[in-house]
Amino acid sequence: MSTAPTSTAPTSTARAAGVLHVRCAPTLSGEGYREVLELLREFSPLVQALPPRAALVQVRGAQRYFGAGPARIAEVVRLRAVARLGTDVRIGVAATWAVASMASARIPGPGGVLAVPGEAVAGFLDPLPVEQLYGLGSRQAEALRRYGLHTVGALTHVPPGVVERILGKRAGRLAAERARGIDPRPVTPRDLPSSAAVRTGFTRQELDGPHARAELLGLVVRLGAQLRGRRQAARSLSLTLQFAGGTRWERSRRLAEPSAHDEDLRTLAYRLMDAAGLQRARLTGMVLRAEDLTAAEGVTRQLTLDPVRESRLTVEAAMDRANARFGPGTVRPASVAGPVRRGSDPVQHQPGRLRAQRGGLGLDQVELGLAGEPAGGVPVLDRPAARHRHAGRRRPDGQVQDGGPQGEAVAGALPARDLVAQGVGLGAQPGGALGEAQAEVLVRG
Repeated sequence: MSTAPTSTAPTSTARAAGVLHVRCAPTLSGEGYREVLELLREFSPLVQALPPRAALVQVRGAQRYFGAGPARIAEVVRLRAVARLGTDVRIGVAATWAVASMASARIPGPGGVLAVPGEAVAGFLDPLPVEQLYGLGSRQAEALRRYGLHTVGALTHVPPGVVERILGKRAGRLAAERARGIDPRPVTPRDLPSSAAVRTGFTRQELDGPHARAELLGLVVRLGAQLRGRRQAARSLSLTLQFAGGTRWERSRRLAEPSAHDEDLRTLAYRLMDAAGLQRARLTGMVLRAEDLTAAEGVTRQLTLDPVRESRLTVEAAMDRANARFGPGTVRPASVAGPVRRGSDPVQHQPGRLRAQRGGLGLDQVELGLAGEPAGGVPVLDRPAARHRHAGRRRPDGQVQDGGPQGEAVAGALPARDLVAQGVGLGAQPGGALGEAQAEVLVRG
């Protein structure tokens, strides 16, 4: 799709379009996002990454080199993304960052190009609902609606000073300018950011206890997956605790060595939480930030003789593959997974062993335990789409057999790395160590 809105109303931004705002699919992996950024650099050195799934490209200087206008360049970008990377993109083309962003957001479907020349900006912006104005929050939109300003075009008929009195001086000035298509910000070449943050808020005030720590573990898992997806490692962590009444507590500490592994991040995050010395403090939210990031390729991995850590790293890699294949959160620590469905017979936890049995729900439940695994550190896979059938077979280091009417099968003491290599419940190819049934990893931490 390639369209160019037209308008007879001139605007102050009637200059040639030269900014591309590229939106990738929400399901695109971190590695795929990096590949899109590399593709964009083939057209212009002025590429600004907007994680997690967008980017800006300034192509004014590239138009003479390629002998084509910005809309044509955007079409070629989309074509190469589909042909070479197997991913479609939505590209808005305009003279400014804000208008290009709103244009890409208006494209229906997984991909397309929407060009808004300078003389067509007013015709494109005026009919938009006010909440679709770039940079405007839902509460700000509600405030404008209370004054009868329901469209972006309505803002252009109101003096900027009135909008500033409604939204505040800075927010009002930005809203008034962007409603007219004015956005002086340049495209600044920038790769992936040097920091990454994840946050959570509590629906009710929480005390420092198991639930708060489970939420912190959830942040660690999300942050670690984000870093590994970007192929980055953190040198330090920062934890911000938000309390009832609006007060905040923040503390940072450096890691012993750059890392993106959940175990290292979790250990330091728990130490930061302990350093807060909370005594029945009422928490309303938490923010965990990885700072001083570096490329994962430049991080040396210290060899260790600890089999438990090596097993955890092996499982972590398998979890990442499962989450990349079946969606974020498919495999996660049991302590943050919520209630787990169970069959008529409970699954018995045996560290270092695999146990599968058919429950009353007609689903096999498989428990994969690691000796010495601390609470909250064991993965759980409970998404139906991730279940696969595995044909039973004998192994030299542990037999698998049918167990009667309940379909019970028990594998001997297999190392965790062997279980992962067999793809037990982690979305690998058929031929794992389970009997003929669906598998679901339900490991309690």
